[in-house]
Amino acid sequence: MLLLHVIFFFFVAPYLELAHDVPARTEVVEISPQQLQQLKKKIMRDRQLNPLMKQELHEEYKSKEAPKDAQMMAPFNQVVPKQKVAGAQPDKPMDGGGGARAKPEAKKLDLAKLGLGTKVPKPQAQPQEASPEGPQGPPGLYRPVGRDDPNLEKSNQNLLNAAESKFYSFFVRLEEPIIHNWFFLLRNFDRQIQGEMSAHGVKEGAELPITVEFVLDRQGNFRSIDVIESSAIPTLDRVTRDAVRKLGSLPNPPPDLFEGGQYYTRRLRFMVHVTSAPMINTRPDLAW
Repeated sequence: MLLLHVIFFFFVAPYLELAHDVPARTEVVEISPQQLQQLKKKIMRDRQLNPLMKQELHEEYKSKEAPKDAQMMAPFNQVVPKQKVAGAQPDKPMDGGGGARAKPEAKKLDLAKLGLGTKVPKPQAQPQEASPEGPQGPPGLYRPVGRDDPNLEKSNQNLLNAAESKFYSFFVRLEEPIIHNWFFLLRNFDRQIQGEMSAHGVKEGAELPITVEFVLDRQGNFRSIDVIESSAIPTLDRVTRDAVRKLGSLPNPPPDLFEGGQYYTRRLRFMVHVTSAPMINTRPDLAW
């Protein structure tokens, strides 16, 4: 009997074809050297160029020539003496309850113009009870905001090289609704996200990146929206994807964006900084 088992495993089994899933076919398309060059340029552009916000542009650094090491797109070329980033800094606390609100200054009447003379008897001062101050918000750091790059020197402002792009306005005008959607969803699912972070042992100071890739057609409709870099927090990944999906479409995409093709692919990278601060700010970080 032992001999039969040995014969089966060493001489019969290797020739048996067991049922298994047929791997998906790989489609191979031949392209010309010119198309390959265009593809390389597109890949490098999508990987490197992110929109540069208007407040990060400086008129004195305008240039006719685009810097070769530019990683940002802008309405005009910008070449700075030395690239610096402000990094993640605490956001300003919001007023918690009115205790420190500035009271409007009362208008003073000109008594002479009112025919009341220039002197009137002073009213007797009435003792006033001290009113308790409203809450000023919890102490400590608030949500870090700002660009960050470990390879660049820190500064009090962002000074970055930028290359002029005709698609700059298209990408910038999409940022606000995506940010609004993302923050709204983070607030709505805060408990679930916090619970999953606790279960995964995520501590204060951690950073959770999420990268979403979408494919757009010429009509501005999404063909696909996928999370290609996960935060390992399922609910956080889902709401980040939904922040883009809820746009429904991206109206009037520039025709040149597609470079003769039918679809355009873009990646958005989100970053969650884990702090003990409350989620009070409406501008979470978003990097294109």
